[in-house]
Amino acid sequence: MFDTYAKSQKAVNLRRDPRIAVLVEAGTTYDELRGVSINGTARILEPGPESLALKVRISRRYHPEMAEAALRAEAARAAGKRAVVSVTPGRVRSWDHRKLGQR
Repeated sequence: MFDTYAKSQKAVNLRRDPRIAVLVEAGTTYDELRGVSINGTARILEPGPESLALKVRISRRYHPEMAEAALRAEAARAAGKRAVVSVTPGRVRSWDHRKLGQR
């Protein structure tokens, strides 16, 4: 799950076609590369209790020092502008070149 601006091109595209591909990768040289690729379906959650709770979870990852009340207040303030996108994985692929032993 992630959040984005509700009127962003990304959100417009996902409303039109919910298929999504997500890629997360780390490492700077070939022997350090690792990552995961997810193909699936996205669902944009409408403002409400479910999206608010998920927005708080997302914000907590980036601001672990913030109090719960402050996280909830910030999520509620941004509820009109931001949309939470839930991803249902269909196919997941991962790799870890550190396991190849080429160092």
